Amino acid sequence: MRVKKEPKPVEITCIDCGVVFIAYSNKALRCEKCRKIAKRKTNAQWMAKSRNGVNLIYPKMTIREVLRELEIYNKENGTHLSYGQFIAIMGKGA
Repeated sequence: MRVKKEPKPVEITCIDCGVVFIAYSNKALRCEKCRKIAKRKTNAQWMAKSRNGVNLIYPKMTIREVLRELEIYNKENGTHLSYGQFIAIMGKGA
């Protein structure tokens, strides 16, 4: 059976406030305080999106309108793009 190694503490500088903190992963980017703030901001954006039913890439269009545009795009171009593929393409300005 494989034995898990105990994670070693690593000193990391927070990308938001510049405070040096100790983490047990090299992937940590933010201190605890900044991570909570960033999570609140992200959650607020998603909640606003779900409340309004508005797409973030097309802020003035509802998801139904985007799906209608997707259907037209697929018919005109002979493609079968999914919603996610369409948003990725249109978000890049193609």
